[in-house]
Order: sequence, then structure tokens, then C-alpha cells
Amino acid sequence: LALGKTSEAIETVNSLVAAAPGRAIARIRRSKVLLSLGLGLPARSEAIEATKLEPGLSVAWLAAGLAWQHSSTGKSF
Repeated sequence: LALGKTSEAIETVNSLVAAAPGRAIARIRRSKVLLSLGLGLPARSEAIEATKLEPGLSVAWLAAGLAWQHSSTGKSF
């Protein structure tokens, strides 16, 4: 993403989720990418899904908290 390769970043995280649909870390990574693209609502959904997949994983809850600190357009409150 930092290199301006948005579509490649999205493809990469989508591949991670497809390869490990039951793993929270893939959803967390996709949430972070979506958030950085200004897609707050989808980022929240991904982070919430991560907490459902692995409720004991603290980083999933951190990602959910981070996503909820941003508007639907990804702007920080």
C-alpha cells in the first residue's frame, strides 16, 4: 500500500483470507488495508469477524477497537 499498489494489496489480503478462512490474522490484515483505503465499515466488519473466529486473540480485539475509532469513510474520530 505504501508504494501505491492498492489493487495488489487488496489481492494479497483477499488471497490470505481465501487460503485461511478460519484464521483471524488474515481478517485483521484485510481490515487494516480497508481502513487505510478509507473503507471504515468494511474494515469494521472484517475486524469483528476476526474476533468471532478467534475470540481469545487479543490482536483481533485491538483491530476491532481501531476500526471503531474511525468513521465509515476511514477518518479517525
